[in-house]
Amino acid sequence: MFQDRRQQAKDVRIAAAELAAARPHPRHVDNGDEQKLRRVEPDPCEPKDPSKNKSVPSYLASFTKGMPHNKDTGLIENASDFQRFVKGIDSGDPA
Repeated sequence: MFQDRRQQAKDVRIAAAELAAARPHPRHVDNGDEQKLRRVEPDPCEPKDPSKNKSVPSYLASFTKGMPHNKDTGLIENASDFQRFVKGIDSGDPA
């Protein structure tokens, strides 16, 4: 009897896994927050000319825990850290 219950539980798990695997997976689309929350930064070559300011990502709406942050602004120190993080996620390689 115990063996029958164990087999039945296994069969239920397999059926659930097959159902989940057959389900279509939606494409993940960003919600635009990174564009909405960009910050303005002066051009280092012409810091006194506001027309030369550029819009840069702030990454306020993204997961940045574990990355070095500026203690004054709370923003990540180096945008390339975030880009490497995204590249790693997109690669699908857990290493």
